[in-house]
Amino acid sequence: MNPLCDLMFMNNMNTKITKSNSKKDTDTYMNVNIKNNILIIFNGNYNDRDFLFEFLLDEKRNLLNIYADRTPFLDYAVKIDDMFSGRIDKILKNNSLLVNIGDYGFACVDPGNKDIQYFDKKSKKKGPHQGDEIIFKIKSEKQKSKYPIGEVCTVDGLGSFDLFCKIQSGNMHYIHRINRNSNNIGRVITDDINIYNELKKIYIEDPSLNIELYSDKDFSLYKLYSLTSKIDNALAHSVKLRSGAEIVFNHTEAFEVIDVNSGRSSRKNADSVDDYFYNINMEAILEASKQIKIRNLSGIILIDLINQKKKKRYDELLSYMKEQFLEDNTITNVIDITSLGIMEITREKIETPLRQLLTGRE
Repeated sequence: MNPLCDLMFMNNMNTKITKSNSKKDTDTYMNVNIKNNILIIFNGNYNDRDFLFEFLLDEKRNLLNIYADRTPFLDYAVKIDDMFSGRIDKILKNNSLLVNIGDYGFACVDPGNKDIQYFDKKSKKKGPHQGDEIIFKIKSEKQKSKYPIGEVCTVDGLGSFDLFCKIQSGNMHYIHRINRNSNNIGRVITDDINIYNELKKIYIEDPSLNIELYSDKDFSLYKLYSLTSKIDNALAHSVKLRSGAEIVFNHTEAFEVIDVNSGRSSRKNADSVDDYFYNINMEAILEASKQIKIRNLSGIILIDLINQKKKKRYDELLSYMKEQFLEDNTITNVIDITSLGIMEITREKIETPLRQLLTGRE
């Protein structure tokens, strides 16, 4: 199918807010179906800065996640699996190594229990010391840490490299994403001929992955997908729900807070006040789970629900939220709902939050 024709049918799913009794019955656009997801990769501009965007859609063309990569536009970008030679600037309290990599900045390297390959062992003492020059590889992006995280590694032909050199370049983020989601991404669409050729070469022996080049010069993927409005929505402080209620997002250094407000929602279809609050909470949980994934929220997430009189309601709300993350590739634990009606969630930190990628705010 022509990508343009296909994408023009992106629609807003009329999601029915009902209690699901099984994994199969889960009625939400957040669930992932095998090999039906689409990854769209294209260059775009947001707030006068260039990014390589990745939009992940489900089989009904609903947005699942946005990633914005600046590394293709930076002279000294650091990405996962990049291998460097660098000089130890200091030994940190946890025995990690703060390593200077010249124009690329610094990295925090965990020596672990691995043998360290020295580019130049300046110190005569055993083990790593300030001034020693080592080889290491980046294993995760900057998040709460000020520096990217690295691990020691080895490389052949050490004498042919210089100090503060990128010895080996890691894969771009979209390749890590495809590999990490190999069980559910069935199509990749890009308007970049170089990315297209790269992916065709890498995945030539994977017939289950359909790689397509979008080549309509008059109507770019950037315009087709309404990039600005999608990003603005994903960064919005609050999200309106169909009932008239809203969920409000607040970030703190310790955790993410999502507040559920009844707003101007109507009680006309509810038999009681508790039913009314329950319907709003169910709708809020569905939208909150969607936004957590789109925004790459992680760490401790607290959702301040509207209070319910019946404990059974809280049990149902907890089960409903758990269903939204059954097939999420990021480890998410829906823990409990406190006596004050606050749902507690923890989510593995794999990627930088969208807010931080696009605005630079922690």
